[in-house]
Amino acid sequence: MSEWIISIVGVILLGVLLEIVLPEGKTAKYVRGAFSLLIVFAIAAPLPALFKKDFSFTLDSGAVTADETFEQTTYDRYALRLGAAVEEYLRDEGMEADVDVYIEDGKIYRVRVGLSRGDPQSARAAVAKRLGIEESRVEINDG
Repeated sequence: MSEWIISIVGVILLGVLLEIVLPEGKTAKYVRGAFSLLIVFAIAAPLPALFKKDFSFTLDSGAVTADETFEQTTYDRYALRLGAAVEEYLRDEGMEADVDVYIEDGKIYRVRVGLSRGDPQSARAAVAKRLGIEESRVEINDG
């Protein structure tokens, strides 16, 4: 506590000395402003100790992990929307199908198409084109 009082007195004495030496003018205004900020910091320095809190900002925990359930839920919802969009696309092309899209690690790894009306090869090509994937990833079950 006594160190704090001594530091405040020292800063104030330095301020008085600076006021005597500093000439009048535009720069004096800025120097006084900067010195006022120094006084505020000197007064506020012991406040964290008064609150008895540790204000250290270390990043020891460092590791950031992904919430895998949220991630998978997001992929599942995205897959459902893609499937519905592809079903609508196939309907516009004159085909009827149920489409299931499977996503792993953010990428489409397989698409299952239950084709009820239409040409299987045309459906495979249309789905692959619509999703921007290889035709080998599209499985067609017609019947």
